[in-house]
Amino acid sequence: MSADQVVYLVILTFCTVGSGFFSGSETAFIGISQERVHRLASTGRRGQRVEQLLADPERLLSTLLVANNLVNVLAAAVATTLFIGLIGEQWGPWLATAAVTAVILVFGEITPKTVAARYPERFVLAVAPSIWQLSRVLAPVAHFFAGITRGLLRLMRIPVDRSSALVTEEDIRALAELSHRGGNI
Repeated sequence: MSADQVVYLVILTFCTVGSGFFSGSETAFIGISQERVHRLASTGRRGQRVEQLLADPERLLSTLLVANNLVNVLAAAVATTLFIGLIGEQWGPWLATAAVTAVILVFGEITPKTVAARYPERFVLAVAPSIWQLSRVLAPVAHFFAGITRGLLRLMRIPVDRSSALVTEEDIRALAELSHRGGNI
């Protein structure tokens, strides 16, 4: 194996780990309840970062999606280059597509999302500082894509304001009723 091929494998490993990190983060941040976020914020700096990130869900989601797509596309490009070098132009791209799809699905999507869904608190506390820094670095890019998204939502006549995401009195009553039925109240 040549030095270039080793470098490609290192980049692929980095991309796969990154994909899992961003996919799991997305699931954990979306899956954690507001009550838990409020409780975490009172426990320390990491909890406060979680609360700050979730205060602007559009920016958080844009950051995670931009970063995840970046590492996934880079993985596909690098794998294609690697496989063309190993087995040629005729079958290299096809094998690269199959290999990257399988690896990303298992290690970059399904496994990290399953872990994040089962342990959202631990996951968000672990990733919050890194995601916070990344959201600052990617802010211009994330803002650009979020703006495009808002424009598309307006074209589809879907409200863009954030007031629809607020918790209503009816939501609180429903949660209290569920807690009562579950024996928590």
